[in-house]
Amino acid sequence: MCASLLRALGDRAPDMSAEQLEQRLADWDLVDIFGAVVMIRGAEMHVGAVPEVRKRWFGRRAVAVMADVLRKHGRIETLVQKDHAPGHAFAWRLGFEQVGESGAAIRYELRKLRHAKPSRTA
Repeated sequence: MCASLLRALGDRAPDMSAEQLEQRLADWDLVDIFGAVVMIRGAEMHVGAVPEVRKRWFGRRAVAVMADVLRKHGRIETLVQKDHAPGHAFAWRLGFEQVGESGAAIRYELRKLRHAKPSRTA
């Protein structure tokens, strides 16, 4: 999974080896969703997707993963590099709201999932 994540990160981690990435992500949960890798640590979530699966990986499984994080933590937090326009567009489409800045990144938070269907109650 680290090799596909390194490919997905592309120029954002040009000098990182698979071993270094594995060490850096040792305390993260990694979920492979059709070639995209979702990285989760507590309420923090990030996605790395190789070009051939971008705009095609996000579906029911991704919504289920996000819903699980929201259930456990009440929110999802993520950072998007200021110069990464597709990442900002993706965050906005999902309903993330900008809550701050951290160095070269914009910090986003999501408290309600737009794409989830209401759960059925008996």
